[in-house]
Amino acid sequence: RTRVESGPDAWYWGAPLPDGSFNATVFVDAVRCAGLDRGARHALYRALLARSALLRPVLGGAVPADVRVCDATVGRAPDSAADGVLRVGEAAFTIDPLSSQGVQAALRNGLQAAVCLHTLLARPSAAALALAFHADQVRRTAQHHARLAAGFHAVAAQRFGSAFWLARAGAAVAQRAPEAPPAPAGLDARVAIDPRVSWEREPILDGEWIVEADAIDHPALDAPAAFIGGVAVRALLRPCESSLTLRELLLRWSFEFGESRASGLFATLWRQGLIVPAASPLLRARAGAPPG
Repeated sequence: RTRVESGPDAWYWGAPLPDGSFNATVFVDAVRCAGLDRGARHALYRALLARSALLRPVLGGAVPADVRVCDATVGRAPDSAADGVLRVGEAAFTIDPLSSQGVQAALRNGLQAAVCLHTLLARPSAAALALAFHADQVRRTAQHHARLAAGFHAVAAQRFGSAFWLARAGAAVAQRAPEAPPAPAGLDARVAIDPRVSWEREPILDGEWIVEADAIDHPALDAPAAFIGGVAVRALLRPCESSLTLRELLLRWSFEFGESRASGLFATLWRQGLIVPAASPLLRARAGAPPG
């Protein structure tokens, strides 16, 4: 099995290899390795492994013939599309190895870049849209994984309180996941779109093209979304623009998407806070909003 462990001033990753050997990797601040000769690198590596509760038993005292050092710094290219080149995967961004999502992120970015390239070549008039989409996806992917990694770091920072983890956690605070909102009070309860939802025009991937479409933004979303559950948000949320009972909303969605899918879509939107209990006419009147 793959093993991951946090230490006071380092973290460990280990996995068996097909030839029967074991890859034991220790992540430390770059300054600890800078300028060390081969002997000093070996000594630091062995000292760190000796403190690992997960890797030390697997290695059984084995001493590696060589210790390799590589850079795992998180970063992002200043321009992911310049000089006629689309930078993809680690040519565009590198994410924290602790996320274990580097290959997946690179493959996803590569698939998106292929659609961008197709749009650039076949629809030159949409070139600016395709380039904007690519740059935006690189930025969002890097930011998304940075937030995830910072959450992991914050957990370790709470435990160890060391400069190693505090610097990586940044402003992130380890906290419990927010509790799901209570279920609506029956099928006759009125629901509506959260007032914090805003609409934008965004470049999106639609089949084999990059096009512009309506998208929603909301504090619960990592980025504006044009589709939820595979359904265009404009078509999905149009019935919610006026206050409906949950029964009415589910009936409308069931007619368009099927009963089980309608229930799943509502559960997703409710959990994310995109659909909320509708304020009563009396409360809206007190708040100065026109009732009705």
